[in-house]
Amino acid sequence: IRFFSFYFITLIMISGLALAANYITMYLFYEMMTLFSVPLVLHSGARDAVAAAKKYLFYSIFGATLGLLGLFFVNVYGTTLNFVPGGVLDPLKVAGHENVLLGIAFLTVMGFGAKAGLFPLHSWLPAAHPVAPAPASALLSGVITKAGVLCIFRVIYYIFGIEFLKGTWVQLAWITLALVTVFLGSMMAYNE
Repeated sequence: IRFFSFYFITLIMISGLALAANYITMYLFYEMMTLFSVPLVLHSGARDAVAAAKKYLFYSIFGATLGLLGLFFVNVYGTTLNFVPGGVLDPLKVAGHENVLLGIAFLTVMGFGAKAGLFPLHSWLPAAHPVAPAPASALLSGVITKAGVLCIFRVIYYIFGIEFLKGTWVQLAWITLALVTVFLGSMMAYNE
């Protein structure tokens, strides 16, 4: 019953994440999704399951910390924390601080990318999937990684805004890392 309790709570957190209307609630559901999904990975209690759960937790908390950093900066340089098409950055506050915000945007994308399996923060995936029970592994690959992608899209399109990021090194770096992730994942699957 313990496994299915955590499984059900994790699904509730994912639903809350999908329905979040602002950065704060998205972040809170993102963190709770992580905390309630860790017991799914270590369910068997075996040594490798505990090691994989610790790795998953470390990568997730590291990524969430970068996402929280983005929240703090958006609170200072934005007009609201609600998701607004085109972004929420205040041009008057941003003027002269563009490079700082570009760096924060990149770190935020990388932070949420840790959950999505974005290179180079992807090594928790091959550790966690084999030791988790089949339903938990399906949840990790089918839903939880997509929650990271959802957070990335929301931060890019509804917080920083595509006009702010278009043509910048952040856009190039994000696309490059996404392509490297796809290529490495394909090559690893090909080798199996």
